[in-house]
Amino acid sequence: MTLRHVRLRDGEGTVHFIPNSSITTVTNYSREFAYAVVDMNVGYKTSLGQAYDIIKSVDAELRADPELSSKLLDELEILGVTTLGDSSFVLRIRVKVRALEQWGVKRAMLAKLKDAFKQAGFDMPLPQRVIHLSRDEAASTGKSA
Repeated sequence: MTLRHVRLRDGEGTVHFIPNSSITTVTNYSREFAYAVVDMNVGYKTSLGQAYDIIKSVDAELRADPELSSKLLDELEILGVTTLGDSSFVLRIRVKVRALEQWGVKRAMLAKLKDAFKQAGFDMPLPQRVIHLSRDEAASTGKSA
């Protein structure tokens, strides 16, 4: 930081020089705590109760892992369905974690969720399209013209 600019290095190593006059918003990822937020696509054949049970079992696994348990600050929250999509609905879950640990916890959570859903027999949904072929109105109603 100088009188004229702020120098920041991003996660990929690129250095950014930002003139102080251009700074309007500052985001701090390292203060106190963060949330590891996961949006998970779940197939419509999966009941919410089953999905919640799987998520809770994954939370128990995360808390049993000595590397991860010290990073978790609060209980996992299932925030619920956020979107109804073409081939799946989206469940949002989050857990309060130590600052700067949200990305590692999120990656671990996603990996464990993927394995747990597969083990329970639920495949990750794939995009699907239903195609309706129609004839002219007379043919489809059985009336002759």
